[in-house]
Amino acid sequence: MTRIIYSSLILGLFASILLWPSAKNQATIEELMQKERAWQTQYLGFDLVNKVDSTLRSIQNNMLCLPIAHTPESSLTYSEGATDEEMRQAGIRVSQKPYFQALFALIVLTIGRMLVTGLLSLSLLPFLGAAIVDGLCEREVRYARFKPSSSLQFRAAGVTLFIVIELICLVSLIPLWIDPLVILGGILLLAVCTQRLITHYYR
Repeated sequence: MTRIIYSSLILGLFASILLWPSAKNQATIEELMQKERAWQTQYLGFDLVNKVDSTLRSIQNNMLCLPIAHTPESSLTYSEGATDEEMRQAGIRVSQKPYFQALFALIVLTIGRMLVTGLLSLSLLPFLGAAIVDGLCEREVRYARFKPSSSLQFRAAGVTLFIVIELICLVSLIPLWIDPLVILGGILLLAVCTQRLITHYYR
């Protein structure tokens, strides 16, 4: 089961990265990014998407301008060759293709969403801590009353945990408006699964 979940996650990620940039152009994704930036500014007080966009563009420009790593500690001597400018121009031409522009916008959107998910997760840490403590206490009570652990509930909670994490990752790649507060439901479900895992962990 674990292998199936991992395989479906990898397949879903590759399919999303390959297919969504061809289904949604750069303008559509950037329009969605503006909507999410407005939500972040209103509810979080800062703009994560803008920071991610500027950082990734800086990395992209550095990669296009300097194809060979060059620092004082480099083992290779860097020299400006006749093909370096051609390589840079080729990289610029590729990056200006509509597909790759949409792909870049999708990457920015996805990273911004994952960061928001992480921040929302931090806001629910007290709830997660309570779920862990409750699971430990319930396990001790079951142990004292000689109640066996349920391997079925343990496995079901584990599978559900991985599926929810997989869905959160895949949903982050969908260039459609998704209310970030919906992610809170997934995080709460993760806390419930964690509680059941701890409760029925074989002692």
